[in-house]
Amino acid sequence: MISRQIGKIIRGNATPFQLFAACVLAGMLAFLPGISQAPGAIVALVFGLIILNANLPLGVLVGVIAKLAAIALTPASFAVGRFLLDGPTSGLFQSAINAPVLALFGFEYYTVTGGLAVGAVFGVVSGVVIAGGLTRFRRKMATLESSSEAFKKFSSAPLAKITTWIFLGGDAKKGSWEEVADKKIGLPIRPLGVVFVVLAGLLIFLVVQFGKGPIMTAVLRDGLEKANGATVDLENSEIDFKENKLTITGLAIADPANLDLDILRAAKLEADIGTASLLSKRLLLERVVIDSAKHAAKRSTRAYRVGPPPVISEPAPKKPEDGDAKSIDDYVKEAKVWKERLAKVKQWLEKLSGPEGEEGQAEPPKPSDGEAFEDWLKRQIEIAGYDGVRAEHLLTAAPTFTIGELIVNDLEVPQLPEEALAVKALNLTTHPWLLNAEKSIRITSAKDTLGAAIQLGGQSATNNANGFSFHYRGLPTDQVASGIKFGGEQTLSGGTMDVSAAGSWHNAGGLVIDLPLQVNLHNVNIALPGGAGSQSIESLNIPIGLEGPLDNPRIKVDSKAFAEVVKQAALSKGKQILKDKVGTEIEKAIGDKVKLPGGAKGLLDSFLGGKK
Repeated sequence: MISRQIGKIIRGNATPFQLFAACVLAGMLAFLPGISQAPGAIVALVFGLIILNANLPLGVLVGVIAKLAAIALTPASFAVGRFLLDGPTSGLFQSAINAPVLALFGFEYYTVTGGLAVGAVFGVVSGVVIAGGLTRFRRKMATLESSSEAFKKFSSAPLAKITTWIFLGGDAKKGSWEEVADKKIGLPIRPLGVVFVVLAGLLIFLVVQFGKGPIMTAVLRDGLEKANGATVDLENSEIDFKENKLTITGLAIADPANLDLDILRAAKLEADIGTASLLSKRLLLERVVIDSAKHAAKRSTRAYRVGPPPVISEPAPKKPEDGDAKSIDDYVKEAKVWKERLAKVKQWLEKLSGPEGEEGQAEPPKPSDGEAFEDWLKRQIEIAGYDGVRAEHLLTAAPTFTIGELIVNDLEVPQLPEEALAVKALNLTTHPWLLNAEKSIRITSAKDTLGAAIQLGGQSATNNANGFSFHYRGLPTDQVASGIKFGGEQTLSGGTMDVSAAGSWHNAGGLVIDLPLQVNLHNVNIALPGGAGSQSIESLNIPIGLEGPLDNPRIKVDSKAFAEVVKQAALSKGKQILKDKVGTEIEKAIGDKVKLPGGAKGLLDSFLGGKK
């Protein structure tokens, strides 16, 4: 019963120090957002409650009330965190955020730093009220016990004793009320608490040693699902600290835009870990190798979404010089699916390249940037909520996560069933502005049918620009044209196409691209208007412009040039029909009476060709 717990606090030997310590530590603990943001702070406060001989029942009661208050006061904790992290104490917290061990406390999160401060105030106020009130109550009871005969008679009555036992429990105090009231500090350290903490540390070590596989698997799966936005399957993961090696088996990352397919499926992944930075809450995978991987593989069970779907940008505003530029909805039949896919690509590229600074370097805005910083902060709150926003500008020692080299061998894709892909990426990181090295992704197929190169921005050793180049040779036209809307019917069929692109993007206020495409068609059939059939074209070049937000760009096709090609194709088709028809009729009319060189059709070829 809660009343009995309160009775033990009132009638027991808990000193004002023990009560005050319980209130402060429980208040600070309750105002922390969660273990993922502040693992070190939570462990330290829990061990503090146990070691400092704080009154645990009171700590639980105050903690429950404080947690309810913390939920309601989250915006206030965030505001206090902003004052501490971006105000006069910024330098102090920056040192703690980048220091070994202290980095595990999560001070870079605004609601962690602010929550600790607000929780401490909540705990101090609660401690003063509870400890001070209880001290005055005990003094009053000691006075009544020593000087009031009526009180002695009342407290010794059977009904009073039974009522006290039911609601407040047995007489937990040792000695008189005066002896209890005279205690101020008591034993500050709980000996059993010290033993418990030591045993708990040993137990954690043993659990990590013998159960690190399932623990690591669960942690990795949760993190990957949040980053991907859909199901991630992992059979097992093992980490060997002696060899500094991480091994993952049975990896399957679902496609958030098509939950029946996997973006990546791999039997095994191996990574070399840089363990020196773990105490600074930095994870460095020096080399990651994935063998026998598949893309767009069919799943046996349908995946599920994790978190909200990616936010799709508004289409780029149309400029006067854009002419007949249209949105992706005007050209692509499965526009919604493609926009979701592109939104996920945009989200990853924004993380990998970082926001663009004034000099083209990938660096987040700082509080001194004024409105730019405020806009960035609002976007982060919309995406991650108050509890997920970090003071990125204070992370200066090293990126929180880095993959030095990523190698994917023999990646199978359905579009190239006889040609595997090889992927190599360098220095993929969550904080590219902290890594002065080349950041790039390169994809090549065995026969160079497909190739792509992405140059990520940041303080790169070779280039500060965000660049992109791509080519795909011999792509079947029907494979692409079936998903394109143009005039209400499939205009192109048969033959192949070569697609190439080279352009750039910038990440100021959202990822925006400027990407001219060159589409070269070979031996394609163009559907003629009015049901007049189709005409074969040996070679055709179509320039296409993509500009605006990556996930919802404007597409500019030179429709006049394309219409001229269709017109010429129609004329050529009409000429051929005319030759065939007239030639046949002439041959029927003259039969064998007149011998024409090359026949009637040969004669018409000469006339229509302009020779005679």
